[in-house]
Amino acid sequence: MNETPPPDAPQAALPRWHPVLPAADLAAGIDLSLGFMAGEELALWRAADGAPQAWANRCPHRGLRFTLGRLVGDRLACAYHGWEFQAGDGRCVAIPAHPDMRVPRGICATTYRTAQQDGMVWASAGVPAAPPPSNGIDTIVRTLGVDVPPAFAAAALLQAGWTALAPDVFGGALAGAPVTLYLTHAAATLVLLHAGVAGTPETAQVARLHAALRTLRDDLEAQHAARETPP
Repeated sequence: MNETPPPDAPQAALPRWHPVLPAADLAAGIDLSLGFMAGEELALWRAADGAPQAWANRCPHRGLRFTLGRLVGDRLACAYHGWEFQAGDGRCVAIPAHPDMRVPRGICATTYRTAQQDGMVWASAGVPAAPPPSNGIDTIVRTLGVDVPPAFAAAALLQAGWTALAPDVFGGALAGAPVTLYLTHAAATLVLLHAGVAGTPETAQVARLHAALRTLRDDLEAQHAARETPP
């Protein structure tokens, strides 16, 4: 199948990277985390070699959320019947109720392409033309949920003077320090803001950044509430 879009394809239709989770929140063999990509739930974890995995958060057998399961070495085991799916291609390789059965190759989790850049794990439903954007970020200092639609958050940040560096990536300043914001589309009216900085900030600076990010969240929610409130 040809995965290259036609030259006149609209920009919104082109495969792209979505920031989904701070990389530090995903330890190999330990963390099985809930994430989001364009409003879709993801099961996020790392293979034994550290490669991030992003799967649709539904077991193909009975639809139970993978995030209710557990990691077994280089596999993710569903909590319902214990079916085990291997890292990489997401293929089911073990069914405990039928240990001697050869598992059909077509039983697979829905997997997405992943990458790690600037302290974030990224996911894509297609094959982007380039790696995720790099802005020299070393540390994600805080993640906050904001109860506004993702498109509203992006527009409000631009109006407040933030610079769009890439889709869902904005550059600006908080507490007097250069900051890069990564937006995760969690739901129709929920966006996650991940604030990243270069280097490793001192404790006092982290506290100031946390306070400034909370203020930004409150401002965005207040702006949205004011817009939604009839005169």
